[in-house]
Amino acid sequence: STHEHKDHCDEISATWILEQGGIFIGPKSSCERANSWGKFRDRIVEVDGSEFQNTNFGDVIVHSAPNDDPSALGSNSYVVSFDGINILHNGDSLYNSEMNRELADRFKIDIAIINLGQNPPGRTWYHSPSDVVRAAIDLGPKILVPHHFDKWDIALEDPEKVESVARLSSP
Repeated sequence: STHEHKDHCDEISATWILEQGGIFIGPKSSCERANSWGKFRDRIVEVDGSEFQNTNFGDVIVHSAPNDDPSALGSNSYVVSFDGINILHNGDSLYNSEMNRELADRFKIDIAIINLGQNPPGRTWYHSPSDVVRAAIDLGPKILVPHHFDKWDIALEDPEKVESVARLSSP
């Protein structure tokens, strides 16, 4: 769970994963929510959110990293490493070039899952298409997957705009 908002910390999804033998990893705010469900307290792993931490689950390593989501009580990004592949999920964090470059220095990012959304007037909740492209340039993934662009009516965004911006940004 990158943060405590229901779309990133859903009881039904998390419980199903825990019932299959998985673990729940999240910042304090997400873990408090998960503990309120009253199940699987022994498989809820709290990660700080202000520093890099690792959690091993079999052959999978979940690296938590700080991120910048001002609308959450606590938040993390994650790099999931398995079989030589590193997958970054940035939750709902905002564009942060310094953190992206630090992630790229620490991990060879193969797949970057970056939030995308049209920010309502006066709000900054998600990456714009330009922010997604800037993040991809910072991170250098082989594969870029925008997410969240179709989650909320108020923030709908066309993911094809990312491709258009990327073409304009290519040398």
